[in-house]
Order: sequence, then C-alpha cells, then structure tokens
Amino acid sequence: MSYIISGYGRTCDTSVALFDDEHRMLWSDSIESPGFVCDGGNYFFAVTETKTHAALHAYRKVGNGYTRTDKIPIDGGLLCHISFSPKTNLLFGACYWTGNIFLVPFNNGEFGKVRYIWQKRDAELTRAHCVLLRQDVTDADLELLTTNIALDMLYIYSVRDGHMVQKRGIQLKRGIGPRHIIFSSDYTRLYLVTEYSNQVLVFDTADYTLLQQISTLPAGFVGLSNCSTLCLSADGRYLYTANRFHDTITVFSVEENGCLVYRDEFPCHGKNPRHMVIHEDTLAICYLDSDAVSFVNLNPETGMEDEELDRINFGTPAGIFYFD
Repeated sequence: MSYIISGYGRTCDTSVALFDDEHRMLWSDSIESPGFVCDGGNYFFAVTETKTHAALHAYRKVGNGYTRTDKIPIDGGLLCHISFSPKTNLLFGACYWTGNIFLVPFNNGEFGKVRYIWQKRDAELTRAHCVLLRQDVTDADLELLTTNIALDMLYIYSVRDGHMVQKRGIQLKRGIGPRHIIFSSDYTRLYLVTEYSNQVLVFDTADYTLLQQISTLPAGFVGLSNCSTLCLSADGRYLYTANRFHDTITVFSVEENGCLVYRDEFPCHGKNPRHMVIHEDTLAICYLDSDAVSFVNLNPETGMEDEELDRINFGTPAGIFYFD
C-alpha cells in the first residue's frame, strides 16, 4: 500500500511525492502550491491553490513513479478540493476564494472543456469548499454534493451529459461554516463537519433530513478551535474529526442508526491538522504548521490512539491519499 502527499513546500523544493508502505520516498515533483490531491486509478490529480490563480495537474503512473500528462488553468482562486468520477471520467473541484465549483472531462491523459457554477448571492461573501460524489447512483445521473462555508449551504447537484444542475440547496444555521463532508459506506448517512461551530451534522441521505448535531469539543471547552476534516474508520464503527488550533482528534462511535456518540479526544502530534485519511488501523494526519505527517495506530476496540507508529518530514503538508 502506497500513498501520495502534497503540500505547499514551505521548507523544501518537493511539493508532491509518492511513498511506499515503509515511508520511503519513491518519486517526487515540484509544482506550485498543491494544496490537495486525489486518486484517479492509473492517474492522480493535483491542484495549484493560490488566491490569484488556480490550475489542475494530471499525472500518469509510469514504472515506480509518475509523469505529468497535462496541466490546465482554472478560473477561480484557492482551488482547495477535487474529486474524480471513474464512472464518467469527470473531475470536480471547488474554489474557496471565489466561491465557484466546476467539472472537467478527463480522457487519455488530457483535460477537456471546463464548466463552472458560481455559488454567489448578490454581494455576499462566498466560499465553496468540498466536492463529494455519491457513488451508489445506478441511473445515468451522478449526484454531486458541495459545501459553502460562508453561505452556510449544502448544495446537491445532478450531473448528466457533462453538465451540473442544482437539485437542492439546504440552508444551514448561519455562522456554523460547513466545511467537509463524507458518506457512510452504505450511503445512507452523510456526515458534515463545521469549521466555525465545531460540530458534526448527520443527515439521512434518503431526503437529506438533519438527524443530529453534536459538538467535536469536550464539555466546558473554552478557546480557539476550527475543525478541518473528518474520516471514518475502515469498519465504519468510528468517526474522527480534526480540531485545528485546539490540536486534538475527536473520536465518535457510530451507532446502528448512523448517529454519533462522543467518546473522547486524543492530542495531536503536531500543529494544525489539515487533512487525514485512514488505512486499516492506521490514521495518517497532515500537520500543516509542523511540516510533518504523523501515522498513528488506532485501537480497533476503542477507536482511540494506541501509539504514534512513525512520522515523516514534509513541507506544509495539506493533502494525502492511499492506493493499492
């Protein structure tokens, strides 16, 4: 099992790299501000994330490394999140600074024409952040969910024939800052973490009814915390949230009905946990302000951390994914 990390490269020239399961770097490249990466099978995709300009990069697997096959500019600022659909060969993205989302076809190593939707309400501040594909759709449509932190909205789009059409917009409580979303493995529940109110919202995906709101912080907490991301354990029994600035990882148990019970939190091994992923019983956490990625062993019975297994140095790490 290998993994790819991307980061802003503050302390080194390398900004995207491939590692093996023993944390040895096998391949690397230097591109501008790749704040996020995603898997594309024999390819992977990286972003350029700046306020003034954005770009997409495509890399193809070649031997023990990768070669870049295409790069295109994106109309937007702070391109912070992307997701790829192998079913339709479409890549989706969200630009935080300019509040727009987009899709672009990808075939034979090259990007096609980009199509945009701008999530704006007159002169309101708008901050698109996450793009999540619903992979259990069986008909010709593909369902895309996005969050907008400043508008406090959850958007649901239908994707057909290379076009996005809004199906629904769910207005959430103002000021909570919906940031990142994931589905349960059976797609019956959607979990949304908020940046400003430090909560997880649980939705029934049959009609996106809100089932639960629960804090990521312990009772009586006073101080600064802004959640960044969340992920589920491999068996779906535990959900984890990263609490930036408070620098803790919160552990929830997942009940049979998909709702959450707060269990506990464990301290981070670095500052500003930006993105994290789970492979088997190992949680990998990118610590943006510590220039390191930490790998911790999770106890399958309690969901809590047992120990830090390893850590690697990497300049301002922000994105990571595992692949076979």
